Amino acid sequence: MKLFIAVLSAALTIVNSVQGADYYVAIEGNDNNSGSKAKPFATIQKAADIMESGDTCFIHEGEYFETVKPANSGKRNNPIAFRTFENETVTVSGSAPVTGWKKHDSSIYKASMDWDLGKNNQVFFDGEMLDEARWPDNTDGNLMTPDGAEISSADGVGLSCLEFPDRFAKTDWSGAVIWVMANRKWTSWSSTLKGYEPAGKKLLFEVPNISRGAMDPSRGGEFYLVGKMVLLDYPGEWYYDSETAVLYLRAPDDANPNDHQITAKKRPLAFDLSNRAHIYIHGVNVLGATIDMEGARYCLVQGIKAMYISHTHGGRTSYSLGEKTGIYMSGNNN
Repeated sequence: MKLFIAVLSAALTIVNSVQGADYYVAIEGNDNNSGSKAKPFATIQKAADIMESGDTCFIHEGEYFETVKPANSGKRNNPIAFRTFENETVTVSGSAPVTGWKKHDSSIYKASMDWDLGKNNQVFFDGEMLDEARWPDNTDGNLMTPDGAEISSADGVGLSCLEFPDRFAKTDWSGAVIWVMANRKWTSWSSTLKGYEPAGKKLLFEVPNISRGAMDPSRGGEFYLVGKMVLLDYPGEWYYDSETAVLYLRAPDDANPNDHQITAKKRPLAFDLSNRAHIYIHGVNVLGATIDMEGARYCLVQGIKAMYISHTHGGRTSYSLGEKTGIYMSGNNN
């Protein structure tokens, strides 16, 4: 009941707000413009830098590749508001376009990408998430099914899989990441590989404490691997080489990526409302990013569609990823 009253109170605050200045943002705008309806800004952040209590930012249709952090807080009855213009479709994305694709081989393309989020890297094809190159391949395209390989045996230093392909025997597996769903499968965990023993088809890694008991891989389960170029062998997969800053891609249906929008995650946040008060966001969608409301007060986020909010391939994880995930709500009366 307290949560409902807080949200209702915030909504009434918006309804009773005093009219302030209006600013407009459009993809074809310019941040050197005045921000008027006739001369809109190009970025939402430009408006966020100058908005004060009672001001509203109207955003025209399009995808905006930025993190928006209001410079100021609003006030009671005079919030700072970010709204879509006449219910147009607006998305704030945590990714950025990757262009200039060239053939690497018959089915794989490559392009320079000068940013790297490490375990949080994520790639999109026309707005749909692609898989990091993996074995076994994700053949059903369903995020809710692991499509893993069966664990044949396991002990305190790794696990064996009799299905593991012989062609991988000479690969240096150190640094690859293994994702495991074992035994009773209450949760998954991951670890970083240290090596491989071809004779027993055994992957070597530090087995986390969580694996004892209910998540013990010696009692069966499934797993998959990511993090090596040799795994890039299936349409809809990608691999990022951090040493050369090159993104490799095998597009869905082996399409030419130059004919599509390819983006890669560059920022974790779409909106940063941390330690701000009386900020209102209405109808603005979020893709490949999240909203941070740590320490915020009387903020309202309403009518949004958020997809691919948090993403990681882990590396050494158990119950917790050790980072903020989801839309992070904290503070008071949000």
